[in-house]
Amino acid sequence: MSQGAPSCISLSSDKVKACATQAWPEVQRYAQGLPKPKISALAPFFPTDACAAPINAAVSELTSYVGRKLTLVIPLFMEGETSIAGLAIDMDHFYQVSGKCDVEVSQAAKLVALIVDIE
Repeated sequence: MSQGAPSCISLSSDKVKACATQAWPEVQRYAQGLPKPKISALAPFFPTDACAAPINAAVSELTSYVGRKLTLVIPLFMEGETSIAGLAIDMDHFYQVSGKCDVEVSQAAKLVALIVDIE
């Protein structure tokens, strides 16, 4: 990817999707118990053991990017409309993000995702 404007690319992988689906039940109890942040829309959580599988599956899909800095977004749960760098996201994909960009979650929406920086 070029060093230009921030971008978001959707990537499809049945393995990443299946691993994320399997991780959600373990993450759900933590994610739903997080207090609503006062300053930010983000409420960070520490990944559970189940989070390793979707992360490892996504990284293995991107072997051609070895040596490049990547940020991956792997949705575990979504409700409502959400976008990254203007690209509407869904549960059927994971996303490669380059550069700092906006993550937009509509007022009534929810997004629980693993966000991984790889260098």
